[in-house]
Amino acid sequence: MTDSLLFRIQRGKTRAIEEAVEAWKAEHAGAMEAREVEELVRECLQMPDEMRRVYREIFDRFTSGNIEGYHDIGKALQAQFEGNLRFMDSVRDMARKQAAAGHAIEGAAELNRVLEEIRPKVAEIFERWPWIPTAEEVAEARAEIARGDYKTVEELLDELRRKTS
Repeated sequence: MTDSLLFRIQRGKTRAIEEAVEAWKAEHAGAMEAREVEELVRECLQMPDEMRRVYREIFDRFTSGNIEGYHDIGKALQAQFEGNLRFMDSVRDMARKQAAAGHAIEGAAELNRVLEEIRPKVAEIFERWPWIPTAEEVAEARAEIARGDYKTVEELLDELRRKTS
């Protein structure tokens, strides 16, 4: 999946933007100008749609059974999405600095809203991801079973029935 064209495009675009910003900062001793920050805000506002497209593609492949290595795919996707969020946070901070200097940044309020909306969704994706248990998790589960600290299938089904009634 990490060979997916869409995934590669998004990852490459994010890296290119980050590298361009770092190069620009290195070449300019002063802070970024408001117009550059506005350009970055516009790029950031496109990222959630791109993230949704990549996630949908992976989800569609999962549900159709056309995917292997979901653990590695999850790690790559998580790194990409967390990198996107860090970059968006950084741009939001730049926009705040511009605002504090008296330069209103177009789209800054929307970027704040988008970050508040998308951050919990990204967290939920990886909380629900079908991760392969670590050796410690397997050892802990075995110890719980050995102590009798578990529920049978019947007990779990009864709990579910009670919750839905």
